[in-house]
This record gives sequence, structure tokens and C-alpha cells, in this order.
Amino acid sequence: KPREYYISSVISINTKVEENLEQIYRLKKRSKSYYEKIIQKNNITFQWGNDFDIFYPILVENKKKHNANPTHSLDELKKIDELLPGSLDLLLMYSDDQPVGGTLIINANKQVGVIFYNMINYNYSHLQPAILQTMEAIRYSAEKNILYLDFGVSHDPLADNPFAPNHSLIQFKEETGAFTIIRKAYNKIF
Repeated sequence: KPREYYISSVISINTKVEENLEQIYRLKKRSKSYYEKIIQKNNITFQWGNDFDIFYPILVENKKKHNANPTHSLDELKKIDELLPGSLDLLLMYSDDQPVGGTLIINANKQVGVIFYNMINYNYSHLQPAILQTMEAIRYSAEKNILYLDFGVSHDPLADNPFAPNHSLIQFKEETGAFTIIRKAYNKIF
């Protein structure tokens, strides 16, 4: 019997990645050129790697804004990366040389990646980093032949019921083409 139920959102990665992106443009009610202009005007670049030292301050500040703490410490992220090479993919987004956001994907298996963190520096929210990072994560996942990006749970931990849905977060995820699933958590006694 399941111990808990979570609302989770999943993006199905199309073999023609442009179809995923076209869906985002339509759902966000923005054109491709809208995002291209933001990228060009602000000299935005994306880098995949494992520079957790650059990512972690963005993560901490983002969580602090929501009265929360990161699930992982900086040392834990580095340790996971060391113990399970290839299991973490870290995207950093820059405007000029300034890091403005990052997305951490945990590779659950060869077909599924979990967007565990999609963090932004709120001083740069006008650059649309959360959606730009998501689009880059979709492109990257398609290149790696990942079939699904699990965008994670969407609960409001500050609500009276910590499992209450976070409607604005669910809406953001749905605007990426994600669909909702119920994730069941079980206990196993060894």
C-alpha cells in the first residue's frame, strides 16, 4: 500500500525536439523570436558541466526566497557526482559572464531524467531563465535519447497541508508541455 502520493509533472521528449519547443511557444503565448531576442540581446549562453560551486549560491538564494532549504548540501552534490559519475547533469545559464540560473538533472536511468532543481537568480527573472533553462534541458535530453523529463513534485510546503498542490508551479510546468502523474511512495522493511 502506498505511504504517500505526490503530484508530479512529466515532459515527454519528442524525437523532433522542435515540436516540444513549438508547444512551449504556443502554451506560453510567445514566439520563438521572442526568446531568441532575449538570448541575443542579453548575450545568454548555456554551459553543461559540474560546477556546483557556481550553482549552489543561486540554489540557496532561490530556496531562501521561498522559506526553504536545499535538499542537498554543496558537499552532498559533489559527493553524489563523485560516487555516481554521469548521474548528474548541471546546466548553468549566463548573461554575459554573470550566472543567472541553473538546472540540475538527475539521470534516473537511460530513459528518464529528473529536473531536480530549476533555479534562477530573481534579479534576472526578466530574462526568463526558468523557461530558457527548461528548453535547453529538453534539447539536451533529446540529444541523450532521454524519453522523459520528470519535472518533479509541485506541492506547497508552507500550506496547512504540506501536500497541497502549488497551482502556479503546476501551471508553469504545464506551459512546458508537461502532463501530470501521481507518484506513489512506498515503504519497504528489510
